[in-house]
Amino acid sequence: MNPANSNSATYYPLRHFAVIEITGADAESFLQGQLTCNVKEIDSSCAGIAGYCNPQGRVISTVLLVKSPDGFLAILPRSLAEKVSKRLQMYVLRSRVNLAVDGGWRLFGCCPEQAAESRAPADRLFPCHLENANLWVCLPGGPLRYLILTKAVQPISADGDDAQWGYWDVLAGVPWFGLEQSEQFIPQMLNLDRLGGVSFTKGCYTGQEIVARTHYLGKSKRALWVGRVAASLPVGDYKVLASDGQTKQGDVLAVQSYQAETALLMVLQSLDEIGKQLILSDQNHTPVTVVSG
Repeated sequence: MNPANSNSATYYPLRHFAVIEITGADAESFLQGQLTCNVKEIDSSCAGIAGYCNPQGRVISTVLLVKSPDGFLAILPRSLAEKVSKRLQMYVLRSRVNLAVDGGWRLFGCCPEQAAESRAPADRLFPCHLENANLWVCLPGGPLRYLILTKAVQPISADGDDAQWGYWDVLAGVPWFGLEQSEQFIPQMLNLDRLGGVSFTKGCYTGQEIVARTHYLGKSKRALWVGRVAASLPVGDYKVLASDGQTKQGDVLAVQSYQAETALLMVLQSLDEIGKQLILSDQNHTPVTVVSG
């Protein structure tokens, strides 16, 4: 059943995302050696988030991996699609794998208005299903939302505000980021392990040695936190400072303003050590309220 059938719904164009289609007889084994998640756990009923790392264990991009009838679909920020597809292509070698950016797939967001403040119970973070050749993926956190992947010729009429969708993503702690933040953080700093996006038992993948060593030695002292600012902020390169305005406490991964408020993803040290009085490195030293981590 279409989750939006019984409700009026708002649809979002999500122009800031791209889709890489991975098909071929070796698609699963190929991705298993590239992504941090256990690709064998991705099936028609459940998608999964993952990191694509460089050999030093730094995340080039996060991806949401969805099982399609012909292979897999990797959803990722559009600004990183070319970089990721080119690097993946380098590792194809003799594998029976085909890569295509978009590949005829289009991506939309859907928020059923009747369920705007509720969540459907789910045993897994990214439950999904196929209906009428369209893939529906339910997203965690915040209002009930779905990603829709479609090849339909008739486009979905989408007039929702992408900024609102991005604001929800940030508040939900989904670690999307752009080209400027690529290859700066290991998966644990982005909470990918907490989101089920890192397998420590599946075997080797690019960057696995660093990621596993950090996990077993407990050396990651930074993690992802969600913050809020009671004002609209432009997208920019912000640092997180202690209230003295001098001591750096972390980096801002993503900024999204909506209706005179801004949500931030911040890679911070433990809040037990730094306290909760934080400001940004902008001219106004804007105070930040930590929402969750």
